[in-house]
Amino acid sequence: MKSYYIAAMALTLTVSAHPLLAQEAAPVEAAPVAAEAPATTEAAPAAAETAANPVVNLMQQHRQQRQQLHQEYMQKLRETKDPEARRQMMQEHQQQMQQHMAEMREAMMQERMAAMKAMQERMGEMPETGEMPAMPFGPYGAAPQMPGGFGYHPGQMGYGQGYGYAPQFNHPMREEMRAERRRQHQGHRQMMEERLDRIEGMLQQLLEAQKPAAAQ
Repeated sequence: MKSYYIAAMALTLTVSAHPLLAQEAAPVEAAPVAAEAPATTEAAPAAAETAANPVVNLMQQHRQQRQQLHQEYMQKLRETKDPEARRQMMQEHQQQMQQHMAEMREAMMQERMAAMKAMQERMGEMPETGEMPAMPFGPYGAAPQMPGGFGYHPGQMGYGQGYGYAPQFNHPMREEMRAERRRQHQGHRQMMEERLDRIEGMLQQLLEAQKPAAAQ
């Protein structure tokens, strides 16, 4: 019993004398938290996601170019006093903006298609028109590929003459997944086209609203 008390006392003295253990045992004061810390933490993933999205980057680049073109046009319009020259400048600016919108739409579609193709390559999806090589079954050679679903194929497929079980690579579930991806892609394409049409309509309304001011 006496040795137990001696060992306990030695352990207590060791813990109190060790600087790291004493530091852990000491009460930790709460560090002041900055007010902007949560906002910065929440904004960082969103900024990283935006920077990693090529479609969003492309839209931002075209928005900046469109704003620059509009600012240059307004500067020239303020400097020009001739009504005929102002009218011609308005027509040229309208054509330029329409061309810019068409280029932006085409670039976004190309970027979207490239992203879809890269995703399919990463997933390792088989080409829809390609054929998988036949798989060997026993000493009788290979099993021919059958279209769609699972089924039995007559012939020598395994042991002896008769009916063998043929694996199907064009499974209906795979076709449903491909069809669902096509529907999602078409829906996204339609949504992007509608968004671009709305932007083009707003631009057209802006140009129409500026015509009376230019005529005066």
